[in-house]
Amino acid sequence: MNESKDPDTGKAFLITGEGMREVAPGLWVLHGQGQSFVAQVDGGLLLVDTGPGGRVTRSMIDALRAMTNEAITAIAFSHGHIGYNGGLPLWLEHTKGRGDPPPRVIAQARVPVRYARYRETMQLQERLAEAQFRVPPGGSSGRLPVYDPTETFQERLLVGSQQEQHVELLWSPSETDDALAVWCPLQRVLYGGPTTIDSIPNLGTPLRTQRDALRWATSLERLAQLGAQRLVREFGADVVGEDAVRHLLTHTARALRWLRTETIRLMNDGLTEREVLEAIALPADLFEQPWMAPTYGDPLWIVRDIWRSENGWWDRNATHLHPSPHARASQAIAHAITD
Repeated sequence: MNESKDPDTGKAFLITGEGMREVAPGLWVLHGQGQSFVAQVDGGLLLVDTGPGGRVTRSMIDALRAMTNEAITAIAFSHGHIGYNGGLPLWLEHTKGRGDPPPRVIAQARVPVRYARYRETMQLQERLAEAQFRVPPGGSSGRLPVYDPTETFQERLLVGSQQEQHVELLWSPSETDDALAVWCPLQRVLYGGPTTIDSIPNLGTPLRTQRDALRWATSLERLAQLGAQRLVREFGADVVGEDAVRHLLTHTARALRWLRTETIRLMNDGLTEREVLEAIALPADLFEQPWMAPTYGDPLWIVRDIWRSENGWWDRNATHLHPSPHARASQAIAHAITD
């Protein structure tokens, strides 16, 4: 595999910092696009997410090698969003240069399906990225490579030996339908990946495909049952203490379920989308919490996503069903004004 273009020529986004920090014996956070994760497993290291490539990924490699010389035996994709694993070729080149065997490249089974869709719509994906991250038109062209895994799993995959140091990759559909979390049972550390961020879940994101509030809530509830003593999030500080981890996960799930229930109630009462957005009253105990801040997502975006999932795209304005071309409508308005 070869990098199509070096991301150094573009602006770096969603970078959490530099370097590497230990969170428990044999477990580290590696800063890149989001907080990547490294786990010592029987036989070597598991790396979760490679970074976007270019300078960021090279700094990740340097930081890892400053900490440990163990071979990377597996690389996992936390989810299928472009940018989190654009640096895969640099890591494969690094392992080859050391004389190590090629690592397994693992992802949840839906990632190749997503990547096939991205390849088909790549020009659209580039324009969406430019709009989201304020990149000049054409600035993302050729800079969003996608690389397929060599191995996939459905719901759970053990990496390492059950009798030795090991972790479990758990399907955790949330921001994407192909997301995973990493459970480290010996240390009772959970890496939540995109399921856990320091903001209200980013459902209903403008210009992106729909995401499912109940599916995300269910994933949070399943992770809460693990009994983790430390939660490492894709963005934000770690959450420490079994009670604190369980509370954050279940509280976020409860807020998502409340949004679903209340939105459906108002829809059943006959309110339009605009009326639902105006009528919904967010309970302070659910939404005025540090981890529910609308810094990346927003509760009203979630309401819009729920509306779309049950009610289609029509806003009940009859003129929007078969709208006239914009130029013709503008001419008619101008003619009405001048008459």
